[in-house]
Amino acid sequence: MQPRDQSSRALPSYEIAAILRSRVPVLRPVMYDALAKSRCWTFVVVSVACLACSGNAGAPQDESSAVVIAAVELQFEDPSPGGQSVWIANRGMREQDISCWSIRANSSGATMFVSSGTRLAPGRAFRFATPVRMLASPEIVTLADRAGQVVARTPELKDSASDDQLWYLMPGQSWVFGRSRLPETAVDGRLVPVC
Repeated sequence: MQPRDQSSRALPSYEIAAILRSRVPVLRPVMYDALAKSRCWTFVVVSVACLACSGNAGAPQDESSAVVIAAVELQFEDPSPGGQSVWIANRGMREQDISCWSIRANSSGATMFVSSGTRLAPGRAFRFATPVRMLASPEIVTLADRAGQVVARTPELKDSASDDQLWYLMPGQSWVFGRSRLPETAVDGRLVPVC
């Protein structure tokens, strides 16, 4: 029996999902022979079929993808929670260093940064109060890591009523406008203009 090298190791399903999503391979005729001779052909077909049917777009590509924009309050005048805010939550299993990650508002083009030394524990969230009028309606909010790679982006969000409703994203669901308590324990975080 030949020793297995690193390239032939078995991959967990989330790694396979990440590879398939990032590369979206198309099987070309020259690949059929190699796959047919491979013992993993059945596994590849079944895995691709399961991934396609599961709708599991949330399978982590890496741990930073477990950090999400969990809620957005667009109205400055809303009485509760009060002021424009963006909630960032860690829905993964490991603590994340989110120092110098950026929050960008599409409407104003304004970008603010998470203060240096900020770590986000699993099952926790930070509520970041944004500068006055950074957010508007309609709005798309983008979260990027320190390297500038987009980690999360909201769909276009709209709120024209001064009512204490906000946009929120519960685990495994789509964005909803209403009143909700996030499953994560949230504390106030601090944004800075440069990092």
